[in-house]
Amino acid sequence: MKKFVPWLLPVLLLAVFVISATGDNLTAKQIIIRSKQACQTKSSINELTMSLINKRNEKRQIKMLSRGKTVNGLSRTQTTFLYPDEVKGTKFLMVENANREADMTIFIPDIGHPRTISSKQRQQSYMGSDFAYGDLEALDPEKGVHVLQPDGAYNGQPCYVIETTFKPGTGPGYAKMIDWFRKADFAPVMTEFYDKDGALKKVKTIPEIYLQGGVLILKKMVMQDKQLNHQTIIEITKSQQRNIEDFYFTVQFLAQTDRL
Repeated sequence: MKKFVPWLLPVLLLAVFVISATGDNLTAKQIIIRSKQACQTKSSINELTMSLINKRNEKRQIKMLSRGKTVNGLSRTQTTFLYPDEVKGTKFLMVENANREADMTIFIPDIGHPRTISSKQRQQSYMGSDFAYGDLEALDPEKGVHVLQPDGAYNGQPCYVIETTFKPGTGPGYAKMIDWFRKADFAPVMTEFYDKDGALKKVKTIPEIYLQGGVLILKKMVMQDKQLNHQTIIEITKSQQRNIEDFYFTVQFLAQTDRL
C-alpha cells in the first residue's frame, strides 16, 4: 500500500483551483474583467481615422489623435479631432470611475467652453457616427446582469459568449447586449446591441487586433446600424507606447485652443 503524504492534499487542491481559474470554468464577470485588463494600455498615443458610410455607400472621413492611460486600473482617454475643418479643435475626454459611470466632457471651439455629457446624452451619436457616447465605455462587470451563454465562434476562433441585460432606466440605453470574447486571449471581438423592443439595433465587430507591449490593440472597429443601414469604421493608423502627461486628461487641457 502506498503511503499517504499529508502535504500533498493542499497541493492538489491548489492545482485544481489554478486550473479552474485559468480554464473554461470562468464566470461571466471574470471573463469581462480579464478582457478589460488585456486591452488596458499603460500609456499610449494613437492616430485614428473614423469613416462614416451611409446607405448609399458615401463616405466621410474624420482624422483624430487619441491619448490613453491607465491609472490604478482605471482608463483615461482624450481625443482631439484634427480633420476636416468643421470639427478641427474639438476635444473629448473620458475618465473611468470605480463605482459610477465614466466622466465624459467635450469641448467644441464654436461653443468656447467644455461641457459635460450627461447620462441621458450618452445615447446620442458620438460626432455623427454610429457609436453612441455610451458605446465608448468598456463593458462594466458591475453593471447589468451578465449570463454566460454556450460557446460561440468569430472568424473560426472559439469564443466565450456573454449576454448582459439591464433594468429599465439603467445601462447604456439598450435592453441587452451580447458580447463575444476570444478564448485564446480574451479579446473582445463582437457585440450585438438590442433596443428596448428586443430588436437588433447595432453590431460592433473588431476584425483587426494585434499585440503591442503585452497589450491587445484594437486596430479596427466596425459599428453597423442594422436599422438605419449605416456604418462607422474606426481604425488606428499609427500607435506608440509612451508616457503621456496627466495634464492631457484634464478639463483644463480641453479648453486650451492652442494645444492639440
